[in-house]
Amino acid sequence: MTDTADSPLHLTIEGDTARILLDRPQVRNCLSIELSDRFVEAVQTIKKSTDIKFVVIKGAGETFCAGDDITEMLKWGDDEHGRSTQGANGVMRRVRIYQDMANALEELDKMTISAVDGVAVGGGLEITMASDFVIATERAVWGMPEVDSGITPGWGGTTRMARYIGKRRTKEINIIGALMSAQRAVDWGLWNRVVPNDQLDAEVDALLTTLRAKNQQACRQLKYIVNRGCETDLYTAQGFEMLSAGLSGAVNGFWQVPRRAASGRRAGSWRSTSGPTSRAEPTRRWRQWESKQRQHACSFNTPSAPNISCANCCRQEEGSCFGYTRSHFPTSSGGGLSKQRTDMNMNRKSIFITGAAAGIGRSTALMLMKRR
Repeated sequence: MTDTADSPLHLTIEGDTARILLDRPQVRNCLSIELSDRFVEAVQTIKKSTDIKFVVIKGAGETFCAGDDITEMLKWGDDEHGRSTQGANGVMRRVRIYQDMANALEELDKMTISAVDGVAVGGGLEITMASDFVIATERAVWGMPEVDSGITPGWGGTTRMARYIGKRRTKEINIIGALMSAQRAVDWGLWNRVVPNDQLDAEVDALLTTLRAKNQQACRQLKYIVNRGCETDLYTAQGFEMLSAGLSGAVNGFWQVPRRAASGRRAGSWRSTSGPTSRAEPTRRWRQWESKQRQHACSFNTPSAPNISCANCCRQEEGSCFGYTRSHFPTSSGGGLSKQRTDMNMNRKSIFITGAAAGIGRSTALMLMKRR
């Protein structure tokens, strides 16, 4: 994806965070065909990355996005040669592009945040509804004014909105077409939080700090089962919950939960920068948590493989050790083998079986044991 100074969209990757900037401030960041196509490309670039864990979407200037650029809508019926030959099918194709874009954004295995200032209407509002979190300034407004132009929403204005705020309020927003305050979006459950106009970036950073302190695989599973569970019946949704719980028990460090609970250790929580507590508190908690996670001893000291380093004997990911360290092996007394000194003559197969049972589930461990 080529990014130039005059591009209508800029994708910036800073460590584990991707930032998408809608950059057409002269027209309130309206979604032109070019901007929409570049948004699709940006989402696909982010989707392919394993380094990116978080996505922040923001508009240039003091506005988020005023929706589709209606001056280009006549081009929706054009074919690739610029001839107006597609008619209704061309419009439907363009709407499907937008729908795929919103679906791809919603289904990213990353946490997505829309940082809203100014106007978020039409397609701009539909972007926020496909995001996981929405933080808005006090002056932000939102709505679906398409009805005044004789058109209807195509990629979330009636569908996702009804799932967030209900059928009756969705009819009001779309049929009346009035602009609403950011506080009402929060009160109705459409957005998460309203902050003072000059604290939007600080609040986004505070949320990112908190999200980084969480178990990322658990966050991905939670996002998936909530999104899928809302679109199906209760019993099927509970099936997703059950399978996710089993996956957590097998690979997410479930065996460490009692030990963590006993120690009282807990990752930081998201607190508003506009309240009496600043974002320094979650940042401090995260740093303490990260420091403790990285201080564990991780070596087997077996005769055949002395002083195996953490990088070799376990899988480190996002600040948590999911490997087969001594402290992870449960004992009959409920404690860990960190309380005992590992037997220097411990059979390597026993280490393998115990570690596999702790890290990947008993049945898989037994299967691997038979292969050995």
